[in-house]
Amino acid sequence: AGGAIVMPVEESRRDPSHWADLMQKNRVTLWNTVPALMQMLVEYQGENSLETPLRLVLMSGYWIPLDLPDRIRQLWPAAAPISLGGATEASVWSIFYPIREVDPAWPSIPYGRALTNQTFYVLNDVMEPCPVWVPGQLYIGGIGLALGYWKDKEKTEAAFLPHPQTGERLYRTGDLGRWLPDGNIEFLGREDFQVKIQGNRIELGEIESQLLKHPDVRETVVAAVGEDRHNRQLVAYVVSDKASAYADDEAGGLRVMHGEITDPTERMQFKLHQHGIRQFENRRTKIALSCSEPEDNVYLARQSYRDFTEEAIPLEKLARLFNCLTPRLFPEGILPKYRYGSAGSLYPIQAYIYVKPSRVEGLAGG
Repeated sequence: AGGAIVMPVEESRRDPSHWADLMQKNRVTLWNTVPALMQMLVEYQGENSLETPLRLVLMSGYWIPLDLPDRIRQLWPAAAPISLGGATEASVWSIFYPIREVDPAWPSIPYGRALTNQTFYVLNDVMEPCPVWVPGQLYIGGIGLALGYWKDKEKTEAAFLPHPQTGERLYRTGDLGRWLPDGNIEFLGREDFQVKIQGNRIELGEIESQLLKHPDVRETVVAAVGEDRHNRQLVAYVVSDKASAYADDEAGGLRVMHGEITDPTERMQFKLHQHGIRQFENRRTKIALSCSEPEDNVYLARQSYRDFTEEAIPLEKLARLFNCLTPRLFPEGILPKYRYGSAGSLYPIQAYIYVKPSRVEGLAGG
């Protein structure tokens, strides 16, 4: 039919400006990613329209933010956002939900209904159907099911089960869900310790087993933290065989410091050393940034804004951007004060910036 798959080049696969260029150049009509990447593109475009005949926006692998479908339609009024879900063991996609009007009171975008020739069930622990609103295990049936796991009979028999009433062969996904009154399914997350971070499925036990290989780690627990499920991160809690604190050594690695620093002078020396700031092997290149103090009313307003420009900016403007990270010195004080809080006044904050070539006057790219 003359269709083509357009894929970003590897070095720009996280660059929405590159995606936008490809979409316009190739007249892209269908988008298919996890929701986070479409959200990056929408935020990059802002209110600027993108001249491409996009008609379908397929998003799967993670929860879709409630405001994202309307933001997509603002850029492409003719595009239809669709939520997809399923499992690799059932041909990847088995359920879909065309996202039309979004109720702000929803906890999430519905998971939807089974695709043609596939079936979805919400069953309890004895594989009986769950009533509306009652959480249960999600099972997939239909012609998309895999034959099993390659050369793993035990795992296959544990995951692919017959329906107790119909005998239909089902796949137990390990996901939780419930029926909604309108016939759609609501996804409730994983039942086990497998979590998703930005669309990537992660086994917490695998990370824990790797941490336990370290000789100083006695016990560890890994968890996905964050109240907003669209912005979660992994955190490891470690019990060590030694009472130790960690600090960066001069080579940029880690050394172990045993015990607690109790001497006040040593504690002050430790703080002033700023162990929490990363040190680079190449320290020869230093650029002096002249940062003038802003007027009090400018500082107090602290209003965020964006201003994108195609022209290169002066180095002075870049310096102004970092002005908020510079310390303030007061005659009556001994130590410098910063504009952000830090436990124990350690201030282990360091900014890293990547500059594109010819984007900042007087500053090379890198």
